[in-house]
Amino acid sequence: MYQADEWSLMPTNDQKQPERFGEGERSRPCESEQHREAVIRAEINRLVRALSPYGVLRRHALAREARAEAWHDESFERALQAAVDAGKIERLPLDFYRLSHGRPANGTGADDGRNAA
Repeated sequence: MYQADEWSLMPTNDQKQPERFGEGERSRPCESEQHREAVIRAEINRLVRALSPYGVLRRHALAREARAEAWHDESFERALQAAVDAGKIERLPLDFYRLSHGRPANGTGADDGRNAA
């Protein structure tokens, strides 16, 4: 009876390698761009939700609260910059960040009265 070991499962040069996502004729540029934009929007929303209970956090604390260690490489920085560019999060001195003025504190888009003057 044949038993597979770790070496028999490794592809050789004459075996066709599986295509990686985004390669080959199956991928469409507009779909991958739409996917990237959707991922960034979701990451921005995650940052807003992580910042909402605190109001102001340093960059490393925001990364911890958003669980950015589980994100893809550099996506935290990209999402944070996108959130600043979109006006959802403000960059403050000394590496602090806060929700932009006029943005509801709960991050849902609905004002619950906590921001009333």
